[in-house]
Order: sequence, then C-alpha cells, then structure tokens
Amino acid sequence: MLWPFIALSLLCLSTNTVTTQRIENDNQVVIAFIIEENSACILPYFLGTLDRLTYPKEKITLWIRVDANSTSSVEDINKWTEAVRHQYHNVDYAIFKGITEELSSLTHDDVILSLREEALLSAKQHDYIIFIEPDLAIENLEFIDDLIDSSIVQRADVIAPMLNVGNRENEEQLDYYNFWEDISDEGGQVITETSTGISERSVKGCFRVSLVHSFFMVDVRSPVYNSLSFNHTLFKRQEVNKNFNLVGFSKSALSNGANIKVCNNKKYGEIYPPADWFENGDEERKPYLQYKLRKSIWSSATILPSEHVTRKPSQISKDFDMVYIINLKKRAQRRVFMEHIVYELGLQNYQFFDAVDGKQLNDSYLAHLQVSTLPGYKEPYDDRTYLTRGEIGCFLSHYFIWEEAREKGYKSILILEDDAEPVPDMLSQYKLVSAEMKSLNGNWDLLYLGRSPVDETVLKTSDIEGLEHLVSPGYSYWTVAYALSDRGINKVLSHKPLSKMLPSDIYLNILYDMHANEEWKNQFSPRNLVALSASPRLIFPALFPGDDNFVSDTSFEVSEHDEL
Repeated sequence: MLWPFIALSLLCLSTNTVTTQRIENDNQVVIAFIIEENSACILPYFLGTLDRLTYPKEKITLWIRVDANSTSSVEDINKWTEAVRHQYHNVDYAIFKGITEELSSLTHDDVILSLREEALLSAKQHDYIIFIEPDLAIENLEFIDDLIDSSIVQRADVIAPMLNVGNRENEEQLDYYNFWEDISDEGGQVITETSTGISERSVKGCFRVSLVHSFFMVDVRSPVYNSLSFNHTLFKRQEVNKNFNLVGFSKSALSNGANIKVCNNKKYGEIYPPADWFENGDEERKPYLQYKLRKSIWSSATILPSEHVTRKPSQISKDFDMVYIINLKKRAQRRVFMEHIVYELGLQNYQFFDAVDGKQLNDSYLAHLQVSTLPGYKEPYDDRTYLTRGEIGCFLSHYFIWEEAREKGYKSILILEDDAEPVPDMLSQYKLVSAEMKSLNGNWDLLYLGRSPVDETVLKTSDIEGLEHLVSPGYSYWTVAYALSDRGINKVLSHKPLSKMLPSDIYLNILYDMHANEEWKNQFSPRNLVALSASPRLIFPALFPGDDNFVSDTSFEVSEHDEL
C-alpha cells in the first residue's frame, strides 16, 4: 500500500558554499502533501510539526491534496489552512477523489503516484523538493535546513534523514526503516549488517543507499532531476511486487546515476509500518498509530498537535462538570503527555491540578491538617505501619480535589492521574458506558474507568442485571481514572479521612465495602458508596515498573521520626 506524503520544494535565491557550518539558506519552499484516511489520527500532530518548523513561513508555499473520502481530514485541513494561510507565501489546496467506478481501471497506487508525479513536476522552478508522509512522528524541527546543508556537503541528488520504528514490539520491526541499502533483482529489500548498523545508529554519518522513502529530499538543480519519475508506465511493472510504488522512483534515479544518501547523525523521529504489515490492515494499524504516538510523546516535547485543529467536545466533556488531571509540577513531560490525552479525548472542561509533592511535606503542615495513619494499618507487602510521604501526598491531592468540587457545587467530576492512558477505542466504548449510566437515574457515587482487580475469589467483580458495560467492582487497586457524583463527593469527605489516612485506592475500596480487613473497615461507617466500573476497563497506567521513563512518586520512604 502506498502511503500519503508531503513534498517540500525549495527555491534557492543564492549560491551556497560547501561547509561543515550551518549554511545560511534563503529559499522559497513549496510544501505539497497528500492526505488519506489512514493518516487522520496523527494528522493534527503532523500539522503541529509544520506550525513549529524553524524555516520562515513567508518563504513557504503549500500545495495540498486531500482524499475526499477522508471526511475528518478534510475538516482538519479546512480549519488549519484557514488559520495559517496568511502566514505562508501561497496556499494551493484541493480535494481529490479516490478510486471510484469511473476510475475502476486504476489502482489506488495509480492515483497516488500520479499526484506524486504532479508534485515532482511542480518543483521545476525551485531548487529542492522534500517528500514526507504525514503519519510520521517528527521530532527535529530544523529538518529543512539540515537536509539542504547535508545535500550540499554530500553532493547528494536524493537525501533522507534516517527514521526507524522506535520502541519496537517484535523482531520484524527491526527491519522497517525509510531506506534500503540495496534492491534485489525481484524488487525487494536487501538487508545487511550495514543496514542494521545505520538503522540502529551504531554507526553515524551519511551513507550511500539504493532507495529512500517516506521522508526524503530531491535536488531539483541536479542533472538527474529531469529523468526522475513516479510514473510506473516508464518502467517494467512487477504486478506481484507490493514495493513497486517505492522501487519505481528509485529505479529512475539509479538508472541515471543519482547519488542517494541517508543520514543518521541526528534523531529526526519515527516511522510506522504500513497497513500491509498488519494482519487486519488499517483496522489494526489505527490503534497501533495511537499507541506509538503516545510512546513518542513520552520522550519528545516537540510532538504536539496544531493549535489550529481542535477536537469536538466528546461525551466525556458532556457528562462531567470538570475533569481534574493531577500532575506534579516537576513532572513536566507527564503534563505534555496528558495534554495529548486531553486533545485526543476532546476534553473541553478540564484543569490541571497541582499534585501535593510528598517530598515537600513537613511535620508542622501535616499536624495542621491533623493527618495521621489509620490505627492498625499495616502495609501488606512489607509490614510497614505508616504511610510514605509519597502516599500522603497522593491522598492529599485527591482529597483537595474532592473539597474543591464540593465547594464549587459540581454534580459530577472525573479525576485522572498524569499517567492515564485510554484504550484506543475509548470514545466509542465510553458512549456505551455513558448510556447505561444515564439509565441508573443518578443512583451512583463512584465510577471506575481504570482499576486493577486484586481479589477475584471472594471480593470479586459482579455483573449488574440488565447492564452490559457496567459492573460492580471488587477489591481494586489504582486511582488512575475514576468519577464521583456529588453524592459520592459528600460521602468520601464525610468520614474525615485525614485523621485516619490510608492509601487512596484502599480508602475507596473500604467505602464500598470491598476490603478483607474488618478492623480497618469498622473504623468507617456507613460503608455505602455505590460503586460501578466500566467493563471492559477503559484506562490503564501508561507506564509500569521496569518501563522506560517510569518513576514512582508514592513509594519513597520517610525516616522513623517522620512516620505518621
């Protein structure tokens, strides 16, 4: 399958000298991109990359083509171009029709390749054209200058920044990157130790290769430019070769002696395998893209959606007066991640709530709040009889939200911790949960969207007659994502929990009478919190112990004299 691309063509106004220093480029840039439905979920982030490019926008002309069948993409591009048009030198935007009955003699590749050819020919009066697919995660915002500089230094006719699949889930993905060292006689990829070294960046530099795809630049001033073509009729088409849409262009370059280079000196971002790498095609690839995008955001502060492409309010925003997101100020990257989740879920009424940092708590402040651990408490894994300062900070963060929500008279709130990661089909699944919640006519206090069932033998989850997407939760860990009604808010505050504090998840379990420790439970009465849980669960922690970037803000210890 051939994926959408972007082409940037650059009109050079001055002659540059080969140098290892940053070359002062003064170019008029044409950015041409084709957008299809398979890139819709990541498109706002791609447009956000364009928004933040370091290259002067007044030197950029946009050439945009969007598949009419991609309704959401058409809406996004309409909003985006309307907002940014005045920033650019010019905007040429049109919608194209995909395969229809009258075009039934053509393949999908035929349509896309003809558009690519149009973009390539449109660069005749310019100096460079960069092709880039809009379903990539691009971190380096200086790539235009980088590619021009490298092209001049390397004397490359075609040059690409190396992209690979980050956070690979299987060995097969090790072999997917945006270059081929060589092309076999059958038109397939030849993989060698050198290919692996380049993709893994165990060797760094610029390397001569036979094929680049997804993100590359062509020097239009090169003698080989007029011989380049995406038009497969100019070459022998191998009908059984799914790679033909890649190989055809490279064959035209190689047959005319083009110097094709790939550079891995810097990290530019990540590439994602196309639909034909997945058993169920685009159906499987879409949630994969969402998952990979989230992982990329954990490690990069530059991958952000365009502020000009907003999301419609979701059912979640309609159901809750406020969505609170608990975040420690020092965990800035987690906030970036949750801003992505806010965008993805279409949340309108939300606020980031500054978490209480347990490491900043002192005895006098805790005494002022009259904080003390529940008498008889013993941590089940290490027999610890006190709460760590991190656990106290976590409980206080939730407690202060409950207090604020009551003071503001909210009818219902949703609380998310800053590692809350929704399942890929969260919005559609939540609509089913929401419909069943409404059938209860307000008879609920607590709703888990994310939890970790602990004891499914005695304190187990149970079905609710007549409901398919809600269950009565058993003993559960986590407070990563849960909702409270106004009645539930009053109940969790009525027990004056600061004077008999527990970890926040255990406290909630006790209030809906799902805990095995009778001594603990008997210190809270009544235990009549009406608890529900989405089934299946809709939110999980994004990171677990052992994962890259995992850090716990609740597990650190306190000295003996600080025990509470």
